[in-house]
Amino acid sequence: MLVSDSHKLVFVHIQKTGGVTVHELLRQRIPDLRNILARHEFARRGMAELDDWDEYFKFAFARNPWDRLVSWYTMITTFDKAGNELWRYVHDNSSTFEEFIHNCTDEVEIRKGVYYSFAYNQLDYVTDEHGDLLVDFIGRLENLDEDIQEVFRRIGLELETVPHHNRSGHRHYSTFYTPDTELIVRERFKRDVEYFGYEFESPRKPGALFVCGCDRSGTTALTDYLTRHPKILVCQESSETTQQGEITLNPSTFERMLDPLPKEPRDSAPRTDKDRLIKPPAELLANRDPSRLQWIGASNSDYLTRMESVAGSNPGARFIVMYRPIEEVAESWEPEDADDGFGRAVKTWSRGLQGTRRFIKDSLVPRVLLISYHDFLYRTETVASLISRFLELEFDENVTAEFSDGVPQSERVRSRESLGGEKRSLIQKHADRAAEAWILDRIEKQWVKPGLYIQRTSKSALAAYLDETEAKTWQLQQKVRELKRDRVRRRRRLKQLQSSRTWRLLGRISGIRTRIAGR
Repeated sequence: MLVSDSHKLVFVHIQKTGGVTVHELLRQRIPDLRNILARHEFARRGMAELDDWDEYFKFAFARNPWDRLVSWYTMITTFDKAGNELWRYVHDNSSTFEEFIHNCTDEVEIRKGVYYSFAYNQLDYVTDEHGDLLVDFIGRLENLDEDIQEVFRRIGLELETVPHHNRSGHRHYSTFYTPDTELIVRERFKRDVEYFGYEFESPRKPGALFVCGCDRSGTTALTDYLTRHPKILVCQESSETTQQGEITLNPSTFERMLDPLPKEPRDSAPRTDKDRLIKPPAELLANRDPSRLQWIGASNSDYLTRMESVAGSNPGARFIVMYRPIEEVAESWEPEDADDGFGRAVKTWSRGLQGTRRFIKDSLVPRVLLISYHDFLYRTETVASLISRFLELEFDENVTAEFSDGVPQSERVRSRESLGGEKRSLIQKHADRAAEAWILDRIEKQWVKPGLYIQRTSKSALAAYLDETEAKTWQLQQKVRELKRDRVRRRRRLKQLQSSRTWRLLGRISGIRTRIAGR
């Protein structure tokens, strides 16, 4: 249990609930932080130790009990018998997770006369003997980033980012359980399940992720970086197969992305949705467990102007959009007809920015992360934190550093040319600078306002989302009513015109012309 007298706080550290991360964040910012009693002590014993307990802000974190036991078991088996007596008891009395649940999660005698239990409910740590709560706030590991921000706000400290320490890398907890062991945990941790509202959840289906940006904006490099993560698979979609039909990607059918596909001639349309995806390179699939994938998607510049269509075909889809200044993009273009091809390319760049702006404004929930070409290539470590929060995944720091070190050299060998007067004139004529300014402003705001691209899940965030949705619904209803009134006015005006002398005269003239034409 951690205590700070200067900040008047008490942290009740319940095992396997993100406590190591919380401990590190507090230790780095509070010099007088100290331990009292045992590391994982009950709040009622801390209350007996601190005379002015009621004057302190007391908090703890909780976790889904099924997930918590999997994390505990994984840690014990990883460290073998190097832990305490309870760990050694687990090793001696269970060889599988099922045996661990049956034999080790009730009260056990670790040595003669000494009993311990994994079966303490998390509520046992934060309540008194009558079941009354002794802490002021209980966060959730599942919502650690937002809840730890709330803790720091209450103690008067600022916290920009939340690095996660001691995170286990096991597969989804539900895959460890049988119906029997799932029921055992439900009964043994009944108080936690009922109080916190936890449920036994199946692994979520992978989300749909689309990477887009204008040509030469770095989408290939971004896709390469993303696919280095074992839980992400982003394929390059062929440009010749996106010109017709809707782009659809069913994130649940991982197998269809593995099937070898015949190479389509450039002049043939895709036969089915399956034909729209290129078979991913074999190296992408090496050491991939389909059950662990959290994001499956594709990368193509065509998505930039069709985001509404792609999102409509893939509910819940998210987009990472790369931005690069038109002048830099133009340096690497080699259109044969500068007056025609180059002008069209600039217009396409502008339409991409316009479509992105419109899609972001019209979306009821955050689903787009904007990334600057220069930020990604030369500040990869910093941008990685944005991507991590956006996709709710941690990226390996060594992989990020290795990728960052390799980028500048590859960029230095790219051929570039100075823009001539004709090209600059076409850029000035066709580039939408207003849309570009909006995109740049949004990129800057993302650094200080994560809510612009993170889908929040706390009760307060959901309440705010409902308020925003209600307001937008009301605005849409107002527009519908205005359109209906306008339609009524136009119909009334049409009737007035039809009953006028002029209308009748025009009708007669039309009839005369018809008769003359018939002759």
